[in-house]
Parts: sequence; structure tokens; C-alpha cells
Amino acid sequence: MRAVALPRRVGRGHHIVAQTERRRIGYDSRDPRQVEVACLTGGHYQFINSETMWKAQATNLSDALNQAVLNVRYSLMGYWQLAHKLTILGENSMMGSGGTPPGSLFNFSGVLEVQESMNLRPTTAAVQTVVQPYGVGQGQGANSAKSWDRRPSIGKACAANTECSLIDGLGDGAEPPCHIVCSPETHMCPGGGEGAEVRHGAQCTQDTGTTGECCSGTCQSPADDCLVCDGDDSVTDE
Repeated sequence: MRAVALPRRVGRGHHIVAQTERRRIGYDSRDPRQVEVACLTGGHYQFINSETMWKAQATNLSDALNQAVLNVRYSLMGYWQLAHKLTILGENSMMGSGGTPPGSLFNFSGVLEVQESMNLRPTTAAVQTVVQPYGVGQGQGANSAKSWDRRPSIGKACAANTECSLIDGLGDGAEPPCHIVCSPETHMCPGGGEGAEVRHGAQCTQDTGTTGECCSGTCQSPADDCLVCDGDDSVTDE
């Protein structure tokens, strides 16, 4: 499910796009392309991890969906933008080594504290200091959605295949046929240093220089059968 809010026009030829993505079969995590579209247009991205939410509670998912729509509505009325420098994002390294690996999408949790000295609240407000945690099950509204992952996301782009090896310590920077290491589309590393397989049937170049077709991460002749496993573990030709 992809729920895209009606874009708000800001100046001539510019629109703000708000993305709300629901986890579904084949898309079990945040889509970096949707995150980027929301970020570049000044919109907001929300992810609803519906497949891992507590399904025994009937209102869990519906409350999350309703709140996501309200969040978009309120954001179109206006919002504050805050800038915070995270040194760990500026350093390239494996996790736990003082930096972070490029080609990854990171989620953050913590506490946002609006203090009286910031002058962001009316002087007549009863409470001048507001403490708002954000993370899994934390945020305004949808109190029943305790397992809703509301963490904000930010992507750290990769510039070369060699940078993807910082994710898992694998790979040598080469991009084997029928694999994507540092994606030219998303600038993410979908399969770590060794890359992720491209779809079956995609064109590729064999070692002989002739054109072939991808099959389970291998570039083979179009005349050869491609044996792949279905969900029931049966083998079929493609």
C-alpha cells in the first residue's frame, strides 16, 4: 500500500509530496526512493510496519493509518524544521567503529525537548517546556499502536561499490554480472558488499562478450532454461 498525500503547491512549479508507505509482501522495509522524494520536495515520509504490528488488537493498524493521514494534514498547515549535526553519519566505517557505512538507510529514536528559552510556545501556555519522545510506539496520537515504528529515516548514499563492503565486510568492489552493489538509482547497497541479484530475464553481458539473460544471479545464454524455486519449493522453468 502506498498512500500519497495530495501535494501542496509552493510557488510556481513546485509541489510538496508526503509519502505514507505500508509494509507489504515484497516490500518489508522502508523504500529509500520514497524517503528521497519526500525529503527533496520538503514533504514527510511515514512508514507503517503493519506486518509486525500486534494484530490481536483490532484498532492497532487502523489507529496508525488514521494518525498518519492526520499527520499529513497537519504538516500541510505548517511545521518546524530542525537541523542537528550527527558526526557519526559523516564518518565512513563499519557499525561500531566510530562511523556508519554508506549505502544504508538509518532510523532514529530519541527525545525532542522544546524548552522555554526557544520561544516556540505562546507565553500564555500553561506548559512552557515540552518533552516528546519519538521511536517505536512513541509519538502524538494513535496511543493504541504500541508497536508502530515511527522512527524518522535518513539515507546515507554510497558513491562507489567499494563503500558497500563497509556494511558486512564482504565484496572487493567489483560488480558481478546480474548483481547490483551500489545502486545508481537509489545510491544504496541493497545486498551489502557482494550486491543483490537483479530480476530474472534482465539483459547481461557474458564473459565471452555476448548478450545473455540473468538467472538467479548468473548471466547465462538466453537459450538455456532458467530453473528457479517457487514459494512452494517446486522448481519451474522461466
